[in-house]
Amino acid sequence: MDIEDSYSKYNKNYNEIEKSVFKEDEWVKIINYTKTQTDLEIILLPIDMKALEFCLKNEESIDSIEVHSINFTNILFLREVKKFSKSIILGVGGRTLEEIMFVYNFLQKQNLIFIYGFQSFPTNYYELNMSRINKLRAIFNVEIGYADHTSFEDHMRYNLIEYAYLNGSRIFEMHVVIDEGEKRIDYNSAINSKTFLKIRERLERLIRIQGYEIYYTLNDSEEEYKNREKKIVAKRDIDRDDVFSEDNIWLKVSDEKSDFEQIMYKRIIGKIARHKIKQDKTINFSDIN
Repeated sequence: MDIEDSYSKYNKNYNEIEKSVFKEDEWVKIINYTKTQTDLEIILLPIDMKALEFCLKNEESIDSIEVHSINFTNILFLREVKKFSKSIILGVGGRTLEEIMFVYNFLQKQNLIFIYGFQSFPTNYYELNMSRINKLRAIFNVEIGYADHTSFEDHMRYNLIEYAYLNGSRIFEMHVVIDEGEKRIDYNSAINSKTFLKIRERLERLIRIQGYEIYYTLNDSEEEYKNREKKIVAKRDIDRDDVFSEDNIWLKVSDEKSDFEQIMYKRIIGKIARHKIKQDKTINFSDIN
C-alpha cells in the first residue's frame, strides 16, 4: 500500500511494484467484491505499516493476515500484528529455530499458523528438508502448511505437495496466475487454474488412500480378509459336560460363522460343553455353559 515504506528506489523491482500498488479505497472494493462473489477466505499479506493498519481497521472483513519474511523479526511490525485477533500466518521457511521461537514467544498467540518453504529458483528438492514440518509441529503444536515455489514447468511439484501432506501439512500456499509462464514478478513458480485443480485432485486421491480416521478400525474389505483366519473348532467329537481343553479344541480354516476369534482361544479352555459338538464344528457362545 505504501511502497516508500518498504522498498528503496534502488530495488530492481521498484518501478514494477509501484505500478501494482492499490489505494486503500481500491482494496476495500476488492475485498467486498471477493466476499460477495466467493466463499473463499480472505488472507492479506501486509508488508508496510500502512498496510498493516488497514488490516487492523478492516479486521471484520479479513480472515487472516500473513507476516512476510522481510518482517519476520521486525519487532515494530510484530507489535502491531499482535493486535490482530484472528489467525496469523508466519512464513518460517529459511528461518532458524531460534528466530521462530523468538517470534512465537513474542506474539504469544493461540491462533498461529506456520508455513514452511521459501522462494528459491530453481527449487532444489534436496534442500527442502520436509521432515522439519513434523519437527516444528512437535515443538510448537501449531498447524503447519507448505509453500511451494517449484517452477511452473516442473511436474515434481505434484509429488512435493503430496510429500508435504504426508509430513503433516494441511495448508498449501501457491502463486496463481491466469496465464501460466507469462513473464511478470514471481511468475517462475506461478500456476494457472488447470494446474491448481490437478493438484487438488491428486491431493484428494492421496487423502482417500491415507484415510480420515483417528481411531484404528477395519473397513469391510479388511474385515472380510481378517475372517479368513483359522477358527476355533472341535478337535474331535465333544460330549455334553466335557471340559474344553487343548485336547479337544484347536484351530482350522472354516466357512462356518464363529463367535470367537483366535485371540479368545484361552478364554474357552476350562469351560463346560452345553451339548454334543461334532468334530470340526466351530465353537460358539451357544455351545458353552
